[in-house]
Amino acid sequence: MEAWQVGLVIMMTVGVAVILFGALWDRERNRRRAEQITRPPDRAIPGLKGTDPAYVITHPPHGHRPLADAERAALEVRLPAAPVFNARLAAQELVSDPDTGWAVVEHARVLVCGESVHTLREILTVLDRAAGTGTPLVIVAPSFDRETLTTLIVNHLHRTVQLVAATAEPAVLAEIAEAAGATLITRIDLQSGWVPDEHLGTVALWVSTTKNSRLLRPAG
Repeated sequence: MEAWQVGLVIMMTVGVAVILFGALWDRERNRRRAEQITRPPDRAIPGLKGTDPAYVITHPPHGHRPLADAERAALEVRLPAAPVFNARLAAQELVSDPDTGWAVVEHARVLVCGESVHTLREILTVLDRAAGTGTPLVIVAPSFDRETLTTLIVNHLHRTVQLVAATAEPAVLAEIAEAAGATLITRIDLQSGWVPDEHLGTVALWVSTTKNSRLLRPAG
């Protein structure tokens, strides 16, 4: 084989190697870019502080505190006065009182989402606000994606944020928003982080089961 032929083979081999390396590098870069897009933001949303939200927990939970007998009896007296809504608890793991199957929060704010929650990012602003003030939170939406719901369950069990997540049909969402004094929040507003405090509802008591939910507004 002549020298020029050897040189041509070497050049072709190097060229193929460069093309393969470029393809692999480009694929890895795209993978990292996709990962950055789908993971929770690096705190670019106005009003969020710090770099690691306290409510984003991945280690195993340590459980929750069930109601004492006296607390349960007091709630049973109050519940008949609470209207019933066809809003079901989003997951059995959110039950806070296993004996009754109730998920209970008192003196809570209510976020009513007019559309399904597809990513945790959409509710980070409201979660951060609840975690910072220690205010119980109720989130009602047509549905929650699996990752978001899992994160809510883990943080509920850790008691990082005292919360209830429930699902309901659009017509029921409107009824709940009116009863709780809330404004239906669109997905666009959630994605932008624009959820004014006055658009959240307020309840003195919220009790959800896997069948329905009840709420009582504050007196006065």
